[in-house]
Amino acid sequence: RLHTAGAVWGVDFVLSNFDLLESPESLALTYVEVMSLTRAKFYALLETHQASCPGLQRKVRWFACWLALQRALLWEAKRRKMRLVSKTPSFM
Repeated sequence: RLHTAGAVWGVDFVLSNFDLLESPESLALTYVEVMSLTRAKFYALLETHQASCPGLQRKVRWFACWLALQRALLWEAKRRKMRLVSKTPSFM
């Protein structure tokens, strides 16, 4: 996947199922500035700012569910495709 200036990757750290995570490996062709935030620290910040941002936890939960659904559908589609390919006889 190609990332452009200002891009963000690794947003799937909100998922608890490691099978649904994308590989975080990236290659930079120029200088980059990287900032990171662990999952535990992110959820601690959500707890800390619960009073000032009351709907934030619900939005994060919604995003995590939506992302998990997308990834699970892709994972299942790949699994079924591989199963279909393995059943197809090869004539070459």
